[in-house]
This record gives sequence, C-alpha cells and structure tokens, in this order.
Amino acid sequence: MKTYVKNILCYLVALLGLLAFIAMFSTPLETYDEVKEVWYAYKVKAYVGEAVNNIKIYNGSALPIVGFVTPLVCGLILIIESFQPSWGKKASVINTIMVVLFFVSSILVLLTKELFLNANNLGENIYIRNGTGPVFSAICSALSGLILLFVTYFPSKSQMEYIQK
Repeated sequence: MKTYVKNILCYLVALLGLLAFIAMFSTPLETYDEVKEVWYAYKVKAYVGEAVNNIKIYNGSALPIVGFVTPLVCGLILIIESFQPSWGKKASVINTIMVVLFFVSSILVLLTKELFLNANNLGENIYIRNGTGPVFSAICSALSGLILLFVTYFPSKSQMEYIQK
C-alpha cells in the first residue's frame, strides 16, 4: 500500500478518534417512559456526578471518561506518527498497541450504564440504556481499530512480489 494511502487512512482514524471524543458531550443515558412507551434523555451527569448544596444526588463514574479520551490521544499520536518517517519498524508496534486501546475504549464507553448503576447502587430494576454518546463513540472506536489494523498489517506491493514469482 502506498505511503500516502496509509497516511490518509491514519488521518481517517484520527478523525474517528476525535468524533469518539466529541460523543462524550452527547446524551450519556436514556430512560424509558412506560406510559408513553418512548426513550428520553436521562438528565443526569453520568460521568462526574451531581451534587446540590453539598448533598450528593448521583455519583459519577469516571472510567468511561478514559474510554472517551483514549481515542483522541491515539488519534493525535497517529498524526504525529505520519510526520515521523524515522519511526519505521516501531510504527507497527505503536499501531498494534493503539488498536488494542481503541477496542478497550469501545468496551469502556459501552459500560457507561452498568458503571453508573453500580456507582449509585440502583440495580437492574430501573429502565436505563446507553444514550447516543457511548454508542456512537464505541462504533467510532471499533471502526478506528479495524482501519488501523488494516493499515498496519496489509502487505505492500514490495512484500507481495515474492508470491507472484
């Protein structure tokens, strides 16, 4: 694969990492209204918690924040990597580590509901699901991991010549 195609795909991965981070500011949780039979945005600060007059209303779960920030950091490293051709063989090791981080971050953001329920001891009797933020972020992170895996391990034309001989 040509170098510029790899760079374009790396920039696409970095863009998806940025989108995964921006999704943190979208709806984290949704609640079900049994009367109207629709899902509504659950007005709660699921990541940092909420307190009024120093009385805790909800505890937050900070672990999904790590899942939102990790794709952004990996995307920035990929942009830096595209300008550093001297990294050479180290780039495949770095990319493999970032692929693992992308997949782990997608799992962390999908655990937003469970971590929020666990932090507040609410159990499973409340109808809550992940909102658009964690779902979109998980999709972007997983897609970033797949594209980066392809970019890292797809053989170039020079590596495929010995097969044709």
